[in-house]
Amino acid sequence: MADDNVLRATARVTLADPAGMLDRLCDHFASHGSVTRRAGGARLDGLFGAVELDAETGELRIAVASPGESYLFVVKSSVAEHLVEFAEGETIRLGWQGDAASETRIPYFREVVVRGARDITPAMRRITVACDDPGHFTSGGLHVRVLIPPHGRTPVWPNVGPDSRVVWPEGEDALAKRTYTIRSIDHARGELDIDVVLHDDSVGSVWARDAQAGDRIGLLGPGGGDVVPADWYLLCGDETALPAIARIAEALPSSARASIVIEVADAAEQQETLLQRLLSR
Repeated sequence: MADDNVLRATARVTLADPAGMLDRLCDHFASHGSVTRRAGGARLDGLFGAVELDAETGELRIAVASPGESYLFVVKSSVAEHLVEFAEGETIRLGWQGDAASETRIPYFREVVVRGARDITPAMRRITVACDDPGHFTSGGLHVRVLIPPHGRTPVWPNVGPDSRVVWPEGEDALAKRTYTIRSIDHARGELDIDVVLHDDSVGSVWARDAQAGDRIGLLGPGGGDVVPADWYLLCGDETALPAIARIAEALPSSARASIVIEVADAAEQQETLLQRLLSR
């Protein structure tokens, strides 16, 4: 990571067995990135940043470095969640120092408002939402986690606890969570399109069918990573992958070649306008 883009945070946690906690964290994160052990400590490197751990007498020292506010939050929150999970009943008190130390909001959360909804095919419905910050969603991935509040209730959105863990609303305010692809971004109009495949009476399908102008939802993201530059692409999937395939294909440079294979239920699910647009590129 280039130092001029890196944000940093540190914390100290009092523990009965700091070395044991260090071992548990290393064992867990070994499947999510690289772990480099050293005497009394370790370094964890992953997609979202690096974590330095040092076990001392009675405490674990933690130093996090990440390339941006959202990534820093992801790492801090993940470390905090696993500290609590691995503590085996021990009370964890964790306070962060450094960049974004007093954050109270999830940096990659946005509330958006439904502007309209329409059927693209019998089984594909497009939800258009108004967004104050559409540029936020242009990089970092194609997907978002849609937070759907209970019908008829004022949304209560997740917030950030003092240890950087996400605090989710519970009970009657609990949110349904579904992952969808942002099909397109209109910067001039401040709009995002989200295409949803309708599956019987699933939570996401019911939301998409009933969505009305003025409804509020939350978005977490984007995620999933950006498309890697290449000269030739093979894009394959069924109708659930179609929004992502279409967005990728439409954004490819004119010099790139692509083979696209899409499986749909029947002829009614073919998006002819999309096919014509892609074939004319």
